[in-house]
Amino acid sequence: MKAAKDGEAGLWMFEGGLAEDAVLTVDKLIAKLLNQDSSDLPDFVEDVFGFDITRLSATMITGGSSNSYSFHCKTGTLWGFDLGDEGISVESVELMINHSGGTTTAELCGTFEIFGMVFSLCYNFDGNTTASDTEITLEWEGIEGTYNNSGSESTVSLEIKDKSLGDLISLLIS
Repeated sequence: MKAAKDGEAGLWMFEGGLAEDAVLTVDKLIAKLLNQDSSDLPDFVEDVFGFDITRLSATMITGGSSNSYSFHCKTGTLWGFDLGDEGISVESVELMINHSGGTTTAELCGTFEIFGMVFSLCYNFDGNTTASDTEITLEWEGIEGTYNNSGSESTVSLEIKDKSLGDLISLLIS
C-alpha cells in the first residue's frame, strides 16, 4: 500500500494490491466478509466463487480536475468440467480498467480450453473517442479474428500469423 501527496499540484495518489506471488481465494474472502466459516456457506458459494485471484491492484489519484483511477485483476482457473477424456475450462480472466479525464478504457481478456484447443478472447472498450470504440478478438494457434465497431463503421478481419498452408492444414486435421 502506498499513499503520497504531490505538494505542487495538491493531488493525492493511493496505490494498493496483493503482494507478489500472493493468492486470494474468493469464496474464503466472501466467508471472511460475512464473518462465517466457509463450511457454513451454501454449496453454491464455493461452486461459483471457488477461484483464486492471482493479481489485484488499484491506483487512485484525487484532487482538482485530475481524478483518475486504474484497476487490474487476474484470476486463475475459474471452472471446468470433463466430457469423457476431454473437457471444457476457463483457464484465466484478466480485467483492466483505466479512467482519466472523464473517459474510461477497459480490457477484459480470457483464456479458455475446449477439447484440448486453447483460445484467447479479448474485449476492448475505448471511451476516449466520440464513437466509443469496441473491439473483440478471438485467437487460436496464431489465427486471429477481430470485430471492430467504431461508431457507425464495423469491420471484421482475419489474420494468420506465422503460419504456412501446411501448418493450417495440419491444425485443421489434428
